[in-house]
Amino acid sequence: MKLDAFEPRGGRSVMRPTEWRLVIGMLAVCALAGAAAAYDDAAGAAIEALDHGWSERGDAAAVERAVAAGTAALAAHPSSYEITWRLARLYWRQGDLASERARRRERYDAARRYAQIASTLAPDRVEGHCYFALATGDYGGTINLIAAAAERIAATFEREMLRAYAIDRDFDHGSPMLALGRYYFSLPWPLRDLNLSRRYLEELKQRHPGVLLGRLYLADTERALGKTTAVRAELEYVLGHEALSARMVEEHDIQNDARQRLREWFGEAARGGAR
Repeated sequence: MKLDAFEPRGGRSVMRPTEWRLVIGMLAVCALAGAAAAYDDAAGAAIEALDHGWSERGDAAAVERAVAAGTAALAAHPSSYEITWRLARLYWRQGDLASERARRRERYDAARRYAQIASTLAPDRVEGHCYFALATGDYGGTINLIAAAAERIAATFEREMLRAYAIDRDFDHGSPMLALGRYYFSLPWPLRDLNLSRRYLEELKQRHPGVLLGRLYLADTERALGKTTAVRAELEYVLGHEALSARMVEEHDIQNDARQRLREWFGEAARGGAR
C-alpha cells in the first residue's frame, strides 16, 4: 500500500477503494487469526486436562472427570485428532476399572469407536490404531465367542496393532510389541504362534528392558516352548526390578504375579529364593 493514500485532501484523509478493500481484508485476517488462537488455546487446555486425567488413571473419579471434560471438548472441536485419541484412551481405562461386565463392555465399545474415528482422522499416527486395537481386544473379552467371531475381533485387533507397530513400535514404551507378543501367545490352537510371540517379546526386551510385563509375558511364552532356564531368568528379573514410573499403574502387582509363577512352576525351593 502506498503511504500517500493517507495524505490529507481538503482537511480529511482520503483512501482509494482498493486501499479500503485491502485494509478490510487485513482486519479480517487479524480477526481470523485471533479466533484461531482462541480455538487453539481451548483445544490445548482440553488436551492438558485429558493428559492430567491419564496421569491419575489409578483414580476412577479422576478418570470420570477427565472423560466428561474430554467429551465436552470434542463437541467443541469435533475434528481434533489429539482430543479424540486421548478420549478413547480414557474410555479404555474406564473399562479396565469397571467391575461389572456390562459396564466394561460399554466403556470398551466407546473406546474403540473413538479410537477408530481417530485412526481415520490421522491414519499415519500411531495412537488411534494402537488404542483401536487394545479397546477392540478387551471389548471382545466381554462378549461370547460366537459374537466375537461375527464382529471379527481378532482380525481387527491384529490389523490395527500391526499398523501401529509399523508406524511406531516404540510408542508408549513398546506397547505394540507387548500387545502383539501376548496376542500370538493367547490365540487358541491351531492359530497360536509361540515363535512369533517370542519374537515380539524379545524385541521388546531389547528395546525396552524395563517393561516388566513384557518380561512376565516372555516367561509364559518360554515356558510353553519348554525353555525352563529362560523362564526362571525372566521371572527373577521381574522380582529384582521396580516398575518404570510411567507404568506403575499397570505393573503395581507384577512382582506378586512373578512369585506366584515361581511357586507353581518351580516349587518351594524357588519360593525361598524370590525377593
